[in-house]
Amino acid sequence: MEDYEGNVMNKNKAANSVLIFTLILSMLLVLMPQRTYSADTSGLVSQSTSSAVTTGEIGVYEYESIGSALTKITTDDFNAFGFSYGDSVDICFDNGVKFEDVPYYNGYYGRTGTVVACGYPAIGHVAIAYVFGEPMWEKAGLNAQSKVTITMHEKSKYLTIQEAMETVQSNDRADFDSDAEFANFYEIVGGNIKTNTFYRSSSPCDNTFNRAAYADTLAEQTGIRYELNLSESLDGITAHMTTEGYSSDYYSELCREGNVLPMHLGVNFRSEKFAKATANALLGICGKQEPYLIHCMKGEDRTGQVSTLILCLAGANTEEITADFMKTFENYYGITKESDSEKYDAIVDVKLNDILYYLSGAKEGSDLTNVSYIEGAKKYLKFGGLSDEQITQVIDNISR
Repeated sequence: MEDYEGNVMNKNKAANSVLIFTLILSMLLVLMPQRTYSADTSGLVSQSTSSAVTTGEIGVYEYESIGSALTKITTDDFNAFGFSYGDSVDICFDNGVKFEDVPYYNGYYGRTGTVVACGYPAIGHVAIAYVFGEPMWEKAGLNAQSKVTITMHEKSKYLTIQEAMETVQSNDRADFDSDAEFANFYEIVGGNIKTNTFYRSSSPCDNTFNRAAYADTLAEQTGIRYELNLSESLDGITAHMTTEGYSSDYYSELCREGNVLPMHLGVNFRSEKFAKATANALLGICGKQEPYLIHCMKGEDRTGQVSTLILCLAGANTEEITADFMKTFENYYGITKESDSEKYDAIVDVKLNDILYYLSGAKEGSDLTNVSYIEGAKKYLKFGGLSDEQITQVIDNISR
């Protein structure tokens, strides 16, 4: 939402006609169309003080896995200008596309469609992205020659949200109690879902977070026979396999057998592309040997979305779905309802409930305790192109 503020000073109280004319002119300026987009941060509490710094014009390039725009300068160099997580920034691409009052976080904190600047530590560069939304690179009409200027809008405006949502992940096995916790490997349970059938984890082939070998070993020990790789293309998988230090032999075996499906999904759960790919994947595994493993890079966002859909189709309730979704945050960050209720509730509200409101059709902000999700999940599969008969086949394969 654009926010235009102005103060009309009138020291001469007798000149009422001048004041009226000025007010009318101000109203007309507000109504004039502007090529400016504002980040949607509705429903989130913020705090602020003022400041002003800018990057000047810098280059950007595409982060292909999710279609965001990455600054060519590092996050450390960006922060050296005077930016800090929790600030509000204005973003202006050299093609005229602008975003005002954008939160700058170290994670993708926000509801679907929110624009954020994200200094995600594992990437090392600031990403400009729609949270779980359309690819910024495509949506903003960017190319290899594009440049961006990022300017301080308001210092520390979103610091409260940053602190509530911030998660710090270790990539050192020694910091975790078990291989399963480190690899975020666990069974999806809830509702009428078949037991010992659906599992989720971090990537067993992409070793960005030092977890691939652990996830692969656990997949072999569990007897996984088919994997949905939500994040990679076939070329991406091949690249990982030829990387020095790659040791996921079981994953390679499944690939040779044709038992890995590279889906190369973005993070926009609401898009037709995501729905079609997911619906067809769930239909496709009906003829595959169980058990199945679902993963992306960390097994957090895309995996959490697909796992939630599967549980909705299995008739799981909100409590069961929440337990599955938040197990990842317990594994990676030690966040539980008991250990940090404020952070736990913030993650549920911003990340999980965004999916559940969408699937259920319930009014945002309403109580989800006793909501049934199965009909909404069926509609999602129909949105993905499945017939009623195929949807029944998928549910039968999921449910006991």
